[in-house]
Amino acid sequence: MDHLSARVNLYISGRKLRDTDFFSKSDPICIVAEMREGKWSEVGRTEQILNNLNPNFETVISMQYFFEREQNLKFTMLDGDGHGDSDPIGEVTTKMGHLIGAPA
Repeated sequence: MDHLSARVNLYISGRKLRDTDFFSKSDPICIVAEMREGKWSEVGRTEQILNNLNPNFETVISMQYFFEREQNLKFTMLDGDGHGDSDPIGEVTTKMGHLIGAPA
């Protein structure tokens, strides 16, 4: 039986991020992953915002929300250095249902 589903858009921001740079502020990017078959699979990523510890990302992550099915999500914030490397800032895991049911 197919689950009922709806397309949802995730709008991502960060507040009071940890500064991992020495001479400037972090250059954050957020990677969104979903648990699929026991492993994390990337759903999307935001753009990188330079020198900002309180980013409001413009990139919208669009994904399917399946009603009555647990969907585990992980948001990983990284400080990109511009050379393909990055430093971890932090991450959070949650369930899609918690995001859908959260107050606006």
